Amino acid sequence: MFHRTLRLMIILALLMFSSAALAQEPITFCGDLSEADCALITQAEASMAALESGSVDFSLNFDITNIPEEPSDISIAVTGNGTASGLGAFHAMSGTMTMEPDLSVMVPQLLDALETFNGDLSLNVTIPAELAEGGPNSIDLNLMLI
Repeated sequence: MFHRTLRLMIILALLMFSSAALAQEPITFCGDLSEADCALITQAEASMAALESGSVDFSLNFDITNIPEEPSDISIAVTGNGTASGLGAFHAMSGTMTMEPDLSVMVPQLLDALETFNGDLSLNVTIPAELAEGGPNSIDLNLMLI
């Protein structure tokens, strides 16, 4: 049962961080939106890319189905909030990111960016009781980087 929980947490982490890791240049997806609505989204994305600080509140629900060797589907809820400042150096790094990163350039840039960053994040992850193996099925995680 422990291996199932560990595997589930790894899947959750990959889902949460995959979009950030794969981001290269912002690509605006507008689907069937009007040109005016798409322009608003594009403008909002440009504004977000220039943020120096901000805060976030979020709620994510993951429903995982058709899992081999699992008798039922799994639902995971993740809620949280956080604040951050000193984001400008991270925006500057995005111009040097490629599919094959040069670590000799990126690591010093990352360390410089972390020197100006301040942030906090509070997460609550709720997993199904049957995966908790008799323990708590809700995990609170509070992080702070100053």
